[in-house]
Amino acid sequence: MPKTALKQLDFRPLIIYFFLGFSSIIVQSLLIREFLVVFFGNELVLGIIFGAWFFWISIGAQTGSRLAFQIKSLRTVFCLSILIGLFLFPLQLYLIRSVRSLLAVSPGQYIPFLPMLAFTFLCTAPFSFMVGWSFPLGSRLLDMNTSSRAITIGWLYITEAVGSLVGGLIFTFLLVGHFSSWQLGAALFLFTAFLLPLLIGKFVRRRFYCLLWVAAIAILSLLVLPFAEQANKVTLQQRWRSLGGASKLIASVDSKYENLVLAQIADQYSLYGNGQVAFIFPDPYGYANTAYFVLTQHPNPKHVLIIGDALGGLLHPFLQAPIQKLDYVQLDPQITNLVLPYLSEEQRKTLSDPRLDIFYTDGRFFLKTTSSRYDLVFLNLPDPTTAMMNRYYTREFFQEVQRVLKPGGVFAFSIRAAETYFGLEVENYAASIFQTLRRVFPHVVVSGSETNFFFASDSAGIVTVDIEILTRRFACYSTQTAYFSPYNFYLIFQPERVEFIRRALENAPNVRLNTDLQPITYFYNLLLWHRFASGINKTKSLSFVKQLSHFRLSWLIFLLALLLVVRLIFLGWRKIPRRQQSAFNALAAVAISGFAAMGFEIVLLFGFQNLYGYLYHMIALVTATFMLGLALGSLVMNHLLNKIRSGERTFIYLEALILLFALILPALLNGFASGPFAELPLTTSQILFSFLILNAGMLTGAGFPLASHLYLRHKDEIGRAAGLVDSFDHLGACLGGFLTGTLLVPVLGTVQSVYFIALLNAGGIFLWIVNLIFPRKY
Repeated sequence: MPKTALKQLDFRPLIIYFFLGFSSIIVQSLLIREFLVVFFGNELVLGIIFGAWFFWISIGAQTGSRLAFQIKSLRTVFCLSILIGLFLFPLQLYLIRSVRSLLAVSPGQYIPFLPMLAFTFLCTAPFSFMVGWSFPLGSRLLDMNTSSRAITIGWLYITEAVGSLVGGLIFTFLLVGHFSSWQLGAALFLFTAFLLPLLIGKFVRRRFYCLLWVAAIAILSLLVLPFAEQANKVTLQQRWRSLGGASKLIASVDSKYENLVLAQIADQYSLYGNGQVAFIFPDPYGYANTAYFVLTQHPNPKHVLIIGDALGGLLHPFLQAPIQKLDYVQLDPQITNLVLPYLSEEQRKTLSDPRLDIFYTDGRFFLKTTSSRYDLVFLNLPDPTTAMMNRYYTREFFQEVQRVLKPGGVFAFSIRAAETYFGLEVENYAASIFQTLRRVFPHVVVSGSETNFFFASDSAGIVTVDIEILTRRFACYSTQTAYFSPYNFYLIFQPERVEFIRRALENAPNVRLNTDLQPITYFYNLLLWHRFASGINKTKSLSFVKQLSHFRLSWLIFLLALLLVVRLIFLGWRKIPRRQQSAFNALAAVAISGFAAMGFEIVLLFGFQNLYGYLYHMIALVTATFMLGLALGSLVMNHLLNKIRSGERTFIYLEALILLFALILPALLNGFASGPFAELPLTTSQILFSFLILNAGMLTGAGFPLASHLYLRHKDEIGRAAGLVDSFDHLGACLGGFLTGTLLVPVLGTVQSVYFIALLNAGGIFLWIVNLIFPRKY
């Protein structure tokens, strides 16, 4: 930016916009956490939330672009818009915590896809519309002080990105888990009310009015903060009634990883993670059955690893067996803190057994880094209903388990099924896991009951469904228990039922393997979700989701080609000046950049999580690194704007770089998973992966100032230009987040998803080439 323009620039609107970016990322994070609880942690909702969030920002920016130049009291409207957005945030919290009651969904049942989609779009509207609306207003405020209009828009975009970066880091490392959503919402409103008078110069210069305003905010804080905590308690109870039914809410905690709820009904406790039951205790019969079903699959297990939920009572029967060492991997230490006071004395003593070691870390991360070898690995986690859970049912995870097993070792896990119903949804879901498992372990057996146990080994004669063999192995245990009998083997190993399930899983047609790069089981589980959902529009939702399973990349290619042909016909029919063509292409290009930004971010988040485990702080750093890339890309382009001779050619080069990055990204991800980068030390590998994320952000962030520059050549009105560019950027991000998170990655996989991003950029390059080859005078 030229020094004269920099001197003229009033930094007060930038300070406010920095805080708006800071607030928006915190509000978005809080909404995501709240949505994940009522939607049972299913990360398909992330694509919907991002899509809805960016959709309303786009609508808000579009509206602001049309009205910004008509507003006379610009500062006042700008301030009130931000305050109103934060003031309405509690309404959004109330609606989210009431959604299951409003949609008449029974406790424990899933919300169908279409009502979930409609409600998410409705509920995200207030704050995100305000974020979009304020961008053209902020541009006009800055425009009052400098003539460098494209650079002014760029600075506003950079400031928002840096504010989001700082807000995301502070939220993740300092705020989450310590304050409720209502408390954080109230604090943001009060702090914004304190800051906004900075925009009113005369107000700041009058010391008396400043002191009076500070006193008023302090008094308001004393009233609002206690009310916020009370409102949090009331709405938590309201949400719990829709989730837990008749059970009594004992405690609700927002940990770094999820919302944890401990509930009680009669003499039993239930622990919920993001609305879903993680485990129930005490349940000595159930845990004894699980333990001995698993232990007897190995002739003589000495070293055992459990990944997942075992604190409620599973550890005790395992340690009653004559094993020498038990390693237990659990992600969230808050689970122990929450459950420990309610465990029996016997269960608490189990935790001090010298054979037991507890590791609070991600299961996949533990497998990648441990040097221990085991006779038996038992995965005791929920079904792959989310992207996080699906990581534990992919071919790559099974290979990681195989690496830590001793020769003849056994791997065991279970998924829910329907004992009396084995329709297409269940068959595809279970068959995908079964056939993926058999690609890694040659010997696999499956039980037949309402819970399907999968047992796998690389050696013949180890895993078995032969009840006589299992009974002999159980008889070798010197410890007797009143909670298990060899007759219980008949509960899950009835020969006819076992044979029926084996044939169904082996012969299921057109079932795809579940991999890190193509998490199809995640989508199959969505079909199963809708089969057992309740509430309004259940049948329509199931039919709609079934149609999505037939989705093909060729459909999107055809649609893209059709749009390009229509554009060519339109250009041939209408004589459009070159600058007007450039303005249209700039809006199209920034929309493509927005799509690519969200697509890359989702793909890289999933990739990082698959490679290095669900390390919450590291995932936050992934997002922060991407936001840093957006800011750096915009900063570099902002600096170069006055030196660029041809904005059209520059955009061609930029989109070509994004296209090239998309084409090589699958190979790079494979390189980190099993290629040359996989052999590097963990820290070095993570640093190199961070450069991938940074580059993705820089490439997609550089287009925003350039698009503003090209559009302003066509219409030199900063409010309209800023609003339209911001609107199209977020419209692209809306489509990118929604399609990538809910359709492209789950159904088509990572490779085809990024190839489609490459095709989009190829289409953008084509439009610029047409503009240069067939120029028309302005």
